[in-house]
Amino acid sequence: MSSRIVTLVSSADRPLRAKDVTIALGRANPKRTQVESIRSALKKLADEGHLCKVGPGLYSGARSETQEAA
Repeated sequence: MSSRIVTLVSSADRPLRAKDVTIALGRANPKRTQVESIRSALKKLADEGHLCKVGPGLYSGARSETQEAA
């Protein structure tokens, strides 16, 4: 599941919220517990450096050193 989340968030053209990710993973009308589960996974992936938290509840793909230098 984590690799699917990283791929999804990294390929998005804008930062995503947990609910956006949950819906994109195929849950058309997600329950709060499903969204919270994805939120927890996003936080963990950001803490590990796989994603970047770019705002309150917003996540995008991790930036490489070459992207930061540009």
